[in-house]
Amino acid sequence: MIDMTEDGRRSIGFLLYHAATVLRPPVAAELKRLGIGMPEYACLTHLNEQPAASTAELARRMAISPQAINTVVRELQDLGALSRPDNVSTGRSLPIRLTPKGRGLFDRADRAVRTSSEHLLANLSADERIELVRLLSRIDVR
Repeated sequence: MIDMTEDGRRSIGFLLYHAATVLRPPVAAELKRLGIGMPEYACLTHLNEQPAASTAELARRMAISPQAINTVVRELQDLGALSRPDNVSTGRSLPIRLTPKGRGLFDRADRAVRTSSEHLLANLSADERIELVRLLSRIDVR
């Protein structure tokens, strides 16, 4: 394991926390205008990337409790953004999908999050931004 403090730099944990702290207020404000919060945006993002997920899969991916994901899914269903069947013919999980309204909401939310993230990334070159996204995408939430 690499100790990021050996050369006087701050730990990766602190830096990720700091980045999230700086990013949260503008992102939350933009998402609020769309009638959703960060958990709903994360759920929409996961379903956009991998449609037909179950609530259990979403909870694992988002690292939240089954109770919390059920609340998020219910809120998005109430907005008409998600659909899931009342029952399935095989298996036990009910696949959740974005509706056309949900895809539109995701697109608007994603644009808003990207726009409000610009100030955080202002000091990075285009190549550095690409590398940062690539590295952060490799973080595995279990």
